[in-house]
Amino acid sequence: MAKIDKKQYIIAIGASAGGLEAISDFFDYTPLDGVSYVVIQHLSADFKSQMSKILDRHTDLNIIEAEDNIEVECNKVYLIPSTKYMIIKNGRLVLTDKKIKTPPHLTIDYFFSSLAKERGNKAIGIILSGTGADGSKGVTDIKKAGGIILVQDPVTASFDGMPISAIKTNVVDLVLSPQAMPQVIESYVKDGILDLLSDEKTDTISEKDLAPIIKLIKGNLPLDFTDYKRPTILRRIKRRMAQNNFTKISAYYDYLINNSKEIELLANDFLIGVTSFFRDPEAFKIIEKKVIPEIVASKQGNDVLKIWVAGCATGEEAYSLAILVKEHLNKKNLNLGVKIFATDINKAALDIASKGIYNNHIEKTVSKERLQNFFTKNGSVYKINHEIRKMLIFAQHDLIKNAPYCNIDFISCRNLLIYLNAVLQKKVLCMMHFGLKKDGFLFLGPSESATILISDFIEISNKWKILKSKKTGRMVRFDTFSSPVIEGFKTTTVEVSKKTEVLPSKLTLADEVNLSILEESGLSLICINENFTVIQTFGNPSAYLKNEIFNFNLNDLLPDHIVIPFKAAAYKALQLNQKVMLNGLDFGMSDHDKNHLVNLIIKPYNGTESTEKLLLVIFIDSHKSTTAKTTKIKDIDKLTKEHLIHLEKELTETKHQLEVAYQRIESSNENLQSFNEELLSANEEMQSANEELQSVNEELQTINKEHQVTNIALTELNDDLNNYFRSNTNGQLFVDNSLLLKKYSPAAVKHINIRESDIGRPLSNITTNIKFETFIEDIKQVIHNDKTIVKEVEATDGKIYQVMTMPYLKKDSKKADGAVISFYDITDLKKLMQELDASNKSLLRINADLDNFVYSASHDLKSPILNIESVLTILNSKIDMKDPNVIKLTNIIKSSITNFKEVITDLAKVGRIEAEMQEECEIESFTDIFKEIKDLISERIKHAQAKITTHFYEEEIKFPKKHLRSIMLNLLTNAIKFSDPDRTPEISIKTEKVDQFIMLSMKDNGIGINADRLDFVFKMYQRVNDDLEGQGIGLYLIKKIIDTSGGKIEVESKVGQGSNFKIYFKI
Repeated sequence: MAKIDKKQYIIAIGASAGGLEAISDFFDYTPLDGVSYVVIQHLSADFKSQMSKILDRHTDLNIIEAEDNIEVECNKVYLIPSTKYMIIKNGRLVLTDKKIKTPPHLTIDYFFSSLAKERGNKAIGIILSGTGADGSKGVTDIKKAGGIILVQDPVTASFDGMPISAIKTNVVDLVLSPQAMPQVIESYVKDGILDLLSDEKTDTISEKDLAPIIKLIKGNLPLDFTDYKRPTILRRIKRRMAQNNFTKISAYYDYLINNSKEIELLANDFLIGVTSFFRDPEAFKIIEKKVIPEIVASKQGNDVLKIWVAGCATGEEAYSLAILVKEHLNKKNLNLGVKIFATDINKAALDIASKGIYNNHIEKTVSKERLQNFFTKNGSVYKINHEIRKMLIFAQHDLIKNAPYCNIDFISCRNLLIYLNAVLQKKVLCMMHFGLKKDGFLFLGPSESATILISDFIEISNKWKILKSKKTGRMVRFDTFSSPVIEGFKTTTVEVSKKTEVLPSKLTLADEVNLSILEESGLSLICINENFTVIQTFGNPSAYLKNEIFNFNLNDLLPDHIVIPFKAAAYKALQLNQKVMLNGLDFGMSDHDKNHLVNLIIKPYNGTESTEKLLLVIFIDSHKSTTAKTTKIKDIDKLTKEHLIHLEKELTETKHQLEVAYQRIESSNENLQSFNEELLSANEEMQSANEELQSVNEELQTINKEHQVTNIALTELNDDLNNYFRSNTNGQLFVDNSLLLKKYSPAAVKHINIRESDIGRPLSNITTNIKFETFIEDIKQVIHNDKTIVKEVEATDGKIYQVMTMPYLKKDSKKADGAVISFYDITDLKKLMQELDASNKSLLRINADLDNFVYSASHDLKSPILNIESVLTILNSKIDMKDPNVIKLTNIIKSSITNFKEVITDLAKVGRIEAEMQEECEIESFTDIFKEIKDLISERIKHAQAKITTHFYEEEIKFPKKHLRSIMLNLLTNAIKFSDPDRTPEISIKTEKVDQFIMLSMKDNGIGINADRLDFVFKMYQRVNDDLEGQGIGLYLIKKIIDTSGGKIEVESKVGQGSNFKIYFKI
């Protein structure tokens, strides 16, 4: 990835239950890329996490447990401590104790939100496996700040709660597997473009799929990965498949068959070459201070210090050891021969190592002093100096196939065994122990163990697995190793036949021997087995034997000079299964007992019940005379030679038996060690599982806290409901779809004869105290139709109740899941309604009487007025109408009469308004009524030259047409009447919906109304302008109509600017 100049990219990874596997998969594909990583995982506060050790096996990046105020640097992974909250501020991580914050601990949201503020568009948020919703708020904040969000595909997650919750926020950029994320991030950081990779789920690779691939590699390269750990192999195959855009293992295998280069690349991927100069400085400090000085001190004269670095990869560790040795020799001013064998199976890695050229990244791990003393800088690279390079011998070597280097003082084999299965681990460890000198040192990786050899080593550092051999290495069968392949030479394998010894069993032979003795009556006889152990004696053989207590071996009991010929004869008898005789043997065991000549008969004997070979040794005294015939010397020599041959065969057989016994012991020991390795492997898996369990535990604690909060809320809600039911005097029942009683309020007991034990019973089985024949049927109908039914019923005590049966609806459901029956006591209400009905009838009669009175009064008043008009007409015909004063007085009288008639008419209208508002009304159109009014007063509009604009946004309204036309006509004529003589009248009419009203506004640019007169404009007989004609009743009539209909009227006006009347019709 590209290095960031201004602001460092920081990748925050949030995970919980099941997250360890996803995090490991992510870092398996993450290179040294110039960005920083922060891992936020849910862990219990009292748990000691091993995350750093586990992740160290999956990445070259430095794994660090975060500390307060630590600066965030590139190519490092920071792990949140289990007891802390963490944020980032000014490029540093700030920690706070979890105890000061109330659960649930949303540590991911907490950090993600701070990262969004700190880095903005340089923030990358990743959500991996976990339960709950932690991280959802944080990813939203990062996205708002301009960062990107990647989420693990829920299908690949062990727990999909967190990924699904994050996806629901709709801010996620990509949903991927953990293995695909590093490549997306690399492209994004480098180019600023989010690469929309295809993340189709990769095939699961079975052992059946894997076998042909391993066989293909073995056939094309001198490499065999048959016994390598499967998880590592599978991850590397999936990585190569992803890089080549394969999702099917069968398609990738076909690609391998036709692409030898890809086979080599895949094999190199299997050979994980993770190394660096002075990796784990603490371990190298121990080697520098203790191990190397002890090895050098043990050397004398022309001794050579030998080091073997197995699995050296690109050579950094081998060179690191060479530098430490050189520094010590320089310090002691010694000139000691040094040979460092640096081996690896990967030829490409060895080519890099042998050149000894490295980029300037080594400045981070190699001190300036060492760079100056042992390297030569050339531009941006460093080259190992010749004095160090000549100490090393790089060679291609397969730990599994090739024999070990021997007489080694120090062997380093770090983080290689973890990729081998238990059988291979055992084989490699035994092989390295064989190659190690007594008092030599073995240096393993921190996650590896040499338990199989623990009895042969002293532990120098348990943490860094530095061991010292305290005995010579065990015997290794070199026929299990292949020699390096040298052109022109052939190798043959010699098989050593193995024979197992069957130990003979002992039998009771008294009866059988007695029969033989009878044949040789009067003789002394001893029965022995093949090992010359005395089984039984007959007669008195003590005269022929030495007196040794508790010794039953005949060889030890015979005279010394008789032993060899006896052994030879016994061997011959056993071999030929024939009787052998030795005549004239001198059994004299002292000077006075010389010439005690005895004939020996050695006869093979097979008892009827015995399965072992036995010998009968018969002692016969020769005639004691000087003329007795003795055994010839040449016969004894012959027997002796035969005996020597027998001894040699015995020795060979004994050696073979010892070898068999040793191999059996070794096999048994290897089985025990294999079992121990399996236990260690299981322990590692349990350690990983423990990490996962702690994450799950933290999740469960979080969920438990949430449940506790929910339970408290539910308890409070239940208390509220119980108090509500207790205080509800009306009574309520709750039934399910099957009409089973679920719950009831105490007041319901008055209507239904129920008690606590009736919960769960059918409602039809419980008697009622109300006269309600359709009670059950109504409930069924409500549940079926999802509609409320309200009925009035009478109780047995004469009271009247309103029974409301309505559907019981659950959240997000529109289908009834039961019914709620409520009982409302409306007895008093019914009485009141009856009284109101009587009052209404009385009022209606009064109103009718008033209407009649108004009608009669107006009729009675109109008659005198008509008479006055008639008299005035007669007077006009009698008097001189040329007199100006008469004309003036006559006009005054006419005007007064006309005004009086209009007042009578308006009074009649006022009396009829309320009655007419009760009548049925229809939907009227504002546009149609405006056209009628416009036609009616067209001459007045034309005379005033008024400009009228309309905007009827609400076209229709349900209102009495006569009153709507009266309102609009009154307002429009007033607008024209009160226009400003100095400008053309402009009138704007508009309708629109305002809350629960339809508003009609009529705005003009007339003379306006004084502010102190606005409160009087709607009162009867109050005139806006005394200079203009009018009775002051028009606006009063409008307000009367609007108030009766439930609406309202408002006016805004300024003198000289105009007025705006707003009528609000209630919808």
